[in-house]
Amino acid sequence: MESNLEINNIQDLYNLFDLIFLKEVKPYIENRFPRNEYTAPVYYILDNFKIRRFRAALPLIIAENLGVPKEKVIPIAATSELMFCIALVQDDFFDKSETRGDIKSAHIKYSPEIAMASSDYSYTFVIKILSELSRLDISSKVIEKVYLSFIEIQEKVFESFLMELMNKSDINFNLEEVIKLHKLKTIHGINTLYSTMLICDEFNKTDNTHKIKEYCELLAIAGQIKNDIYDLTRYRKTRGLTDLINGYLNYPLGKLLYYLNNDEKNKLAELFKDKKVEDILNMIQKKKIIEKCIEDCINYANQGEKIIESLFNDKLKKILLIWSEGNKIIKDQVF
Repeated sequence: MESNLEINNIQDLYNLFDLIFLKEVKPYIENRFPRNEYTAPVYYILDNFKIRRFRAALPLIIAENLGVPKEKVIPIAATSELMFCIALVQDDFFDKSETRGDIKSAHIKYSPEIAMASSDYSYTFVIKILSELSRLDISSKVIEKVYLSFIEIQEKVFESFLMELMNKSDINFNLEEVIKLHKLKTIHGINTLYSTMLICDEFNKTDNTHKIKEYCELLAIAGQIKNDIYDLTRYRKTRGLTDLINGYLNYPLGKLLYYLNNDEKNKLAELFKDKKVEDILNMIQKKKIIEKCIEDCINYANQGEKIIESLFNDKLKKILLIWSEGNKIIKDQVF
């Protein structure tokens, strides 16, 4: 497999993810998920939106390095990637975002009704792809755990949508609630490695699933803090500051609230009510919140790295440590 390539930095790893997705996982999806007018909004995101394809690639990389046949984990890779694309279609609709990166959002291109109906229609193929695990040499106990974890994805993703929608412009929240939201929003990636390790643990008679899940949760928090910061800095023009405009929970706001007195919190509430985004950004800058968030991001990623240090062989450990670096903030891309 392509993971025999030498991986020395995060860009090498991103390139490997893309290669595995294009050569192995996307063809697998296309053989099981028809291209037609009903699936067009989801395929539109799958084909055109540039994302890190770790959900597709890491299951195959982990399996190869642990001596597990890729046939056992490629349904996990395919369903994880497809479910994430479905969630992006839905997320843009709920956020009222007109763009996804540098392309139109699916509900803008195809209409909200078609995009949302297509999402539910496409999800039926996720279930069909996942059911292929039952034809492999995997115990019913492990298959049941995988099925339940994928069902939980839908629960957690829609819980995150509801949390954001029902708490719009409500600043009565804390960092613990933001971290909970981050775990919900990143459940696809967390579940990808969790499900992969369930299968690998059974094959190798090991017990690493819960450790890898903890690693993923820590990296997920770091990655979401990174995204929240980039939303306010590096990508503020292309992403349109939608979290601030919509009044959604995010890490910089949670951090800001921690450092505000009651009068300042009341002032922030008024700014949200009046949608004075630039004034909110000025408050964040005055309290040096971005700098504090950068420290938290790096700390969470470092905690994840400690789990990996003694868990796997040198090659797989190196890949997962490099992956953790990709979830850290690059300071010179912020200021």
